[in-house]
Amino acid sequence: MKRRWRSLVLVLILVTAIAIVGNSIYIHTQARAADLREAGYQYTLRAYQKVLLPGMERVAVESNLRTGGAKFFGICCENGLFADEVFIGHEPAPWYCSSNNVYISFQFQSGAEMFREPEPGEPLKTITVTHRLEQCL
Repeated sequence: MKRRWRSLVLVLILVTAIAIVGNSIYIHTQARAADLREAGYQYTLRAYQKVLLPGMERVAVESNLRTGGAKFFGICCENGLFADEVFIGHEPAPWYCSSNNVYISFQFQSGAEMFREPEPGEPLKTITVTHRLEQCL
């Protein structure tokens, strides 16, 4: 009977060790995948930053995006500025949101009025990667 208990304990220890190692590998793999995705986003950001420089007018930026085939949309008040955004990827979403999307955000210097139409001559202020949780509870 003692021998049977020893065998059972050894099997339980072995199964626990395998579960711990497997979980560690899974966590490491997920972190590595997230790092690779973020590196891709930063690469895309740098590519846009080489072509679209701060101070360029909105009309020139949007023309360049259209010429390159990028689908973009305008939003109001990203960090207090008008912005155009180009979708570049998905990230895993938390349970309370349907999606976690990633965009390149082209933020334009706006005037004092926040609730007005953006103007074609507004200068580009910054280009950033924006992570946005969407369709949340």
